Amino acid sequence: MKKRTDQKEDYLKAIFNNDGVRNYVSNKTLAQKLQVSAASVSEMVSKLQKEGYVEYVSYKGVKLNEIGIQVTSKLIYNHRIFECFLYQKLDYSLYEVHELAEEIEHLKDDEFFSRLYQFLDQPKHCPHGGIISENLLKSEDFIIPIIQYPEHTEIIIKRFEDNYQLLFEIEKIGLKINDHIQILDKSVSENQIKIKTISDELIIPSKFAEEIYGISIG
Repeated sequence: MKKRTDQKEDYLKAIFNNDGVRNYVSNKTLAQKLQVSAASVSEMVSKLQKEGYVEYVSYKGVKLNEIGIQVTSKLIYNHRIFECFLYQKLDYSLYEVHELAEEIEHLKDDEFFSRLYQFLDQPKHCPHGGIISENLLKSEDFIIPIIQYPEHTEIIIKRFEDNYQLLFEIEKIGLKINDHIQILDKSVSENQIKIKTISDELIIPSKFAEEIYGISIG
């Protein structure tokens, strides 16, 4: 079971990852992303507000304040550095590195992560394509989900959202960063799209296609 402090930091990351720096994130969104009850979200948001990490407005939601941004940026920075270590040096899979990094990111040792960053030759992106920067007010380098591209567009996969379920599925079907794909059909159903890789045709649920980012080519 996660410690209470870890749960708090998971909420901060969820707010951050849903554009909670610039915009308010609804309690409903947090409940969906964290797979918890509405009552649990209300309780934790109230706690985060009292501790000075967020500002909350009724009927709009919650947004990180300056302290919340600093704390959350450090968490994500630590998480992504450790993912690089696990993936590059210990040969863990994409979904495994995410789960393990979830545990180590809470370590309060800046020197450890600084040394690890230098040891890894200062990587610019984590194995999922997210930027590695202590200033995460900077936007991600790759922000267009593949579901937004028209049919027949050719795309290079550049980033996956840090979502265990997504990472497990893409590992299972063999989709990787820098793979070339083509959008074949966005009308397969309301909940999935069809893509073509170099070797196969794949059906991707829409909820995952919204969390896979790429750049168009050609």
